[in-house]
Amino acid sequence: MLRLIKKFLGLAPDLPAVEAVQFVSTPTETRIPPQIEPVRPPSMAPPPAEPPGRKIILDLETTGVAKDDRIIEVAALELFEDGRIERAFHTLVNPEGKESNRFAQRKHQITPEMLQGQPTFRDIVDALLEFIGDDEIIAHSADFEFRFLRQEFDRLARPPLPKSRFACSLELAREVLPEQASHKLEHLAGYFDLDTTKVQLHRALADCMVLAVVYDGLLKEQDR
Repeated sequence: MLRLIKKFLGLAPDLPAVEAVQFVSTPTETRIPPQIEPVRPPSMAPPPAEPPGRKIILDLETTGVAKDDRIIEVAALELFEDGRIERAFHTLVNPEGKESNRFAQRKHQITPEMLQGQPTFRDIVDALLEFIGDDEIIAHSADFEFRFLRQEFDRLARPPLPKSRFACSLELAREVLPEQASHKLEHLAGYFDLDTTKVQLHRALADCMVLAVVYDGLLKEQDR
């Protein structure tokens, strides 16, 4: 399945053509190729049979990095021990009047117009938690994802996800590839021979797909 992600990134021309995961404007669960099903709300999806070893690859885009900044995009992938990726969760999120600072918007290129009419975090939180379940959450710079999720949960007066459930792929990269000058996601993608020029990095779903391949590579490096 990681080879299918590489096909999505334009990196495996030997694979048969597959339909790319689409960006959508509402909380969804989408089957990753080759078994793409119509987009539908998570509440309508039958509960999947989950083999052991399920992890969640998570990425957020935000209006900035300050305490009053907001989440504007959420993506998550199911990653299993055998490298399979079964489902994806992706949505833009209305930040309720908070605009991205210029630096953040240059990175993710998500404009205020794109966020008009999108669900708020309150609207998507239950679907997100249902998708994540009780599994470990992998993020690149996990402290960032944990902090922003906690801030959103605090605004809703809801208990946050425990920090113990978050694992940081950035810390793992520093541990297993100490000789690398940079451990940013795009640089690690290059180390694992991923050409990311055909995808828009700093968008949540694309970053999740790249991280899935990078994380798999980091685990293999760790086992050597």
